[in-house]
Amino acid sequence: MVKKIIFTASLLLASLTTQAALVEYNGYSREESSTVVTGKGLEWLKWDVTKGMSIESALVAYSADGWTLANNAQMAGLFNDFQFGKNDWSAVESESQFSVEVSVNSATNVATSFFQIFGQMSTISDNGHVCSYFITKECNYPGYVYRGTAALFGNDADGDFQYNQAFVMNGLLYAGEDENFAYRVIADLDADNHVSYWGFEDVGIALVRAVQPMPVSLPGSLSILGLGFIGLMYQRRHRKLASEQN
Repeated sequence: MVKKIIFTASLLLASLTTQAALVEYNGYSREESSTVVTGKGLEWLKWDVTKGMSIESALVAYSADGWTLANNAQMAGLFNDFQFGKNDWSAVESESQFSVEVSVNSATNVATSFFQIFGQMSTISDNGHVCSYFITKECNYPGYVYRGTAALFGNDADGDFQYNQAFVMNGLLYAGEDENFAYRVIADLDADNHVSYWGFEDVGIALVRAVQPMPVSLPGSLSILGLGFIGLMYQRRHRKLASEQN
């Protein structure tokens, strides 16, 4: 009887302590049900949580929980961890930076991992504008889509009330004038620029904070109580058997 109780309780505890699914990339992770990304000693709020908000409204909404606007060094560190085709992203506020990485015949790349962790802000269909930005002739390929995400960040060290914008895009674009195609990851840290990119209108706010202490979860508490309950039952059973034998 005791063994049956222990077995049943073990199955219950195992179901209670099952870890939530994670999305991960190069030291950054987020539980699928959470809006908080953890990586390299910081927590980031998913960019799409603050989609359409101003810096001021985002800070009003979230600063009480310790969130602050990501500075240039933090954003450069994030981009250097994901790389997006280069590993020398700079923290200089006045410097606009740009990178294109080609992933031939593969829609799965660093940008898709970034979207899974930080959120995908926008999707647009090819209307000729995106394609013509990279080549000298117009093109229109219905069905091909471009995905992007963007967030404002920065220190505004020069006091012009302009902040920088981080942007990541993934799409099927021309690999050359011979009309071969390749998936390209476009990454950008743009100084003092709030304009939309290639039809992507939505922008979030990059908020960060120090990693918060891990709260005691309900499953963890139930596990401790459950193990204590099993121990008490086993002890009572053992004492009863001992008294019967005496």
